[in-house]
Amino acid sequence: MEPLQKVLIIGLNEIISRGVLAINGTTPPGYLFFSAGSVRCVGNWHDVGYGDTRVSIWWNYDKSKNPNEINEKYTTSEPLCLERHYKDFVGALVSTFVSNESGFFIRKNTRPNHRHELKIHDTYLRAGEGDVINTVDEQMPKGFNIIRDMISAQRTYTP
Repeated sequence: MEPLQKVLIIGLNEIISRGVLAINGTTPPGYLFFSAGSVRCVGNWHDVGYGDTRVSIWWNYDKSKNPNEINEKYTTSEPLCLERHYKDFVGALVSTFVSNESGFFIRKNTRPNHRHELKIHDTYLRAGEGDVINTVDEQMPKGFNIIRDMISAQRTYTP
């Protein structure tokens, strides 16, 4: 499994297990800190309407090294500081939209040979972080399903 997809599944499992996403309703925005293996992570979410919630996972996040921590509210898919600083305090970023009208679903890409199996956006992977992510046990989705749908635009940063 690709590292960013692994991070997304681990983070979603944690968020859903805590019961903060609403099925068939509006989910208030929020965030939580959690550990995966030996790394600290942040998961945040925001209802975007139409039965979808944007969920973002910040993997291997060290808030003491975030140059903009004093202003950080964990409401956006990426940290508030300039992208060039990411390498100093976060190992990976990944976001997706979770449909929650009759359960929790993530859409899959349908285009052949596409880089990511899942529809993800606002991605970043620090050089060498993929090796760290691969040391964490792979998880199966718990409490959500992955469905096929059309492709979305994505961007990936690799310093």
